[in-house]
Amino acid sequence: MKKSLLVIILLSIVSFSSGQEKDALKKFIQKNKENSSGEIMFVSIKELIDHPDKYDGKVVRVRGFLVLDFEGTAIYVKKSDYEKHNYKNSIWISLSGRDRGLLKNQCNNKFASIIGTFKSKKNGHFDLFSGSLVSIMRIDPVK
Repeated sequence: MKKSLLVIILLSIVSFSSGQEKDALKKFIQKNKENSSGEIMFVSIKELIDHPDKYDGKVVRVRGFLVLDFEGTAIYVKKSDYEKHNYKNSIWISLSGRDRGLLKNQCNNKFASIIGTFKSKKNGHFDLFSGSLVSIMRIDPVK
């Protein structure tokens, strides 16, 4: 009986915290949805890296491995690019510390889709990255 009660309590806590994470993601999306100022272009991270001037100032959607670290928030072409510190195969993501904290449990170290405005000349912390995404409108974990 005690074990059953403990399991029910633990499941309730996990369910509650999962609900809070989803609420945090919904709040982030709601807060930032008005950042859009035009058509969204679906492009790969490699396409942005290979042709930065073509997409500079455009609203884009990219998909890759998302890392939400202090001074290292970026989306990478592949997880192995992150593991090997291959910053040139990534795009800096401009997020506040508060937003990083809200999204960390649901999106950090996971594949994700991001919509934001690409800036080819803003290369993030110490200019390590191959451009940046600013005015982030949406971040969704990819399942």
